[in-house]
Amino acid sequence: MFLTIRRNFIWNGDDIYYQFQRMQNIIYSIRDAHTIPTISINNFGLIGYGINIFYPWITLITFALISFFITNPITIYYIGIAAFFFASFCISHYAMKSFSGSTKQAVIFAIVYNFSTYRLVELIARSSIAEYLATIFLPLCLLGFYEVVFRDSSKWKTLAVGISFVIFSHVLTTFMLIVLFVLLIICNFKRIDKIRQRAIDLTKSVVTTIFATSIFTVPFIIEETFQKFDVPSPVILKGTSLIGLITDSFKNTSNRAIEGNIYNIGTILLITLVIGILFYKQFDKKYRIIYWISIVSFFVTSSIFPWSWLQHTPIHVIQFPFRILMFTTLFTSMIAAKVIELLGQNYNKRIWYTVAGMFIVINCSLWSISFHKSIDQTLLSRNDLIITNKMIDSGTVPDSYLEQYIPKSAQASFGEIVQHSLMINNKKLYVQPQITPQGNGYQLTSIKRGTVVDLPVTYYSGTSARIDGKKIATSRSKRGSLKWKADHNYKNVTVITNYENKPLYLSITIITILAWIFLLGPSYKDILRKK
Repeated sequence: MFLTIRRNFIWNGDDIYYQFQRMQNIIYSIRDAHTIPTISINNFGLIGYGINIFYPWITLITFALISFFITNPITIYYIGIAAFFFASFCISHYAMKSFSGSTKQAVIFAIVYNFSTYRLVELIARSSIAEYLATIFLPLCLLGFYEVVFRDSSKWKTLAVGISFVIFSHVLTTFMLIVLFVLLIICNFKRIDKIRQRAIDLTKSVVTTIFATSIFTVPFIIEETFQKFDVPSPVILKGTSLIGLITDSFKNTSNRAIEGNIYNIGTILLITLVIGILFYKQFDKKYRIIYWISIVSFFVTSSIFPWSWLQHTPIHVIQFPFRILMFTTLFTSMIAAKVIELLGQNYNKRIWYTVAGMFIVINCSLWSISFHKSIDQTLLSRNDLIITNKMIDSGTVPDSYLEQYIPKSAQASFGEIVQHSLMINNKKLYVQPQITPQGNGYQLTSIKRGTVVDLPVTYYSGTSARIDGKKIATSRSKRGSLKWKADHNYKNVTVITNYENKPLYLSITIITILAWIFLLGPSYKDILRKK
């Protein structure tokens, strides 16, 4: 990781441009504009793009905090990733120790889960940083779910904390996690006792999560109900080749899919799925369930599952069935930890530590080999595709997926808006917006009273405009952009556009902070015990 931090470029993963631009926007919003991130005012086409209204941004604040001490954007990126990598180890260890009561299992699980091939793919080949961050908190979510539904439901705060961080990282992973938990409840309903109390504690967790994530979810819901949006990047659901999935897992490949790789779980976890059956009788009931979840989730991602049946259901939003491998990785890592522990039951500590040590070395070595193969003369490291400081300084990092969060009303005029086509009384002009901490500035001349100015700015419920610091009345034009009717004559005027709703954001910020104080602070019962 330290060698990675020293690099002067960022590998060209599937979504790296998009994710890197998100980070740059968060950094600019917090460090330079001193505002809560909403629309993008420094990248994403400079069209008032509502990236942070629809895509969770809270966990990315980490990169903004680092930027106060380090100025090199590439170094900021790698130090941020390293910080999350370390946090993932700590969370994984804590969750597994709490779940199993075994330090041995906790250590092995933390190693296997964090040095797993699929999570390497998410981090480098896919560069789906948001999904990677969400997987950091999956062990905590699973622990919280297990406590609430099967063990000690009074520990419902663990579930609320875990789910909240997943929501703060990636909405789609949140949806998939909820579906998983619903399926687990349905399939194990007969094993659930104290249903009334567990239902009450589950409700507490859900309600607290709603308050704890309101700083993101409330603006998201407001905008979703304000106008209609298409499903982002819709695709036809299709599983991968089962033979290819098994083969590439065995090969431990982590290249990009565009180069022919099938995203997979890697050698260690594939072997775990196979040899798990040999230890099945030694598993208790919960590990048997975990083993079957691992098996089923692995095969479900392949083409043997009839994904076409789900194309016209809410499930189609997951886009790529291989995303389920994040759960396969989670559960199979737990089985690997259990198997390694069982191997040492009949031996003294020295022999077990030797076996465990050898396993850890092999696991980490395979991860390292896969990583270096994926970047050796591949698209990930091609000089004309990687992100460099020169590219960042010149503002030539490509803006991608701009159509995703554009309202339906603006889709037909999307090309004009991206080209900064401005309409003055239906006369088309092209004006390059200026980047300022207050928003995007449009310099106009000879604007007469009553002139209708249609700016190339995407219109959301909170989209606003100011002249000389004073807010002006705006509305949505026929092309779904921001429209302003001049109430004065202006020889020269600069219109600053941004996104504003101070009363709302003040309220939800306070609610979010109070919810987290409640979640992380001592409970009322704990206070009474101390007295």
